[in-house]
Amino acid sequence: MENHKILFYVKLDKFYLENKGAKKPWNYEEMQEVTNDILLAKQAIGKKRTRRQYHLLSLYDTIEIGNKHNIIKKKLEGEDNVIYVTPYEDLFEKLYSTHIAVGHGTRDKMIFSLKAKCQIPRPVIQIFLECCQVCHKKKANRHANLVIKPIISKEFCSRAQVDLIVYCARRNTKCTNNM
Repeated sequence: MENHKILFYVKLDKFYLENKGAKKPWNYEEMQEVTNDILLAKQAIGKKRTRRQYHLLSLYDTIEIGNKHNIIKKKLEGEDNVIYVTPYEDLFEKLYSTHIAVGHGTRDKMIFSLKAKCQIPRPVIQIFLECCQVCHKKKANRHANLVIKPIISKEFCSRAQVDLIVYCARRNTKCTNNM
């Protein structure tokens, strides 16, 4: 599992270096800054807020569990799920536990399972699945029992069988079969 984790983060770093437009998940330090900004914006009711604070308040909220503040996506009306924002350092653990829970399932099974709990981008899930060695073994052995053998017989395609069927052209007339 440790090799899987190292390979995952190497590929993930490479992905974010190659795709500058892709938004990288926040790390612990950035999560702490965002949490502080949200809490400050909530306290500044009569004061002027920054553009960043308005943006963060429109998308996120905080929830306190124990002494720790966690960032969650803002709930829509009628929505009961609490969707946590996962820090960069915790991506592997969250993906690994979900992947095991869905029985080394495909990307879509993982997305369906994760979308009710936490916010993880689709390319991150795809990179995780590319690193899973068990899935690669399962994919490689899919056709292990299938053996392709060449046809060696010289009589192959030398015989044929034809069934002759006589159909009557008219419905009420008696068909004569001269065979």
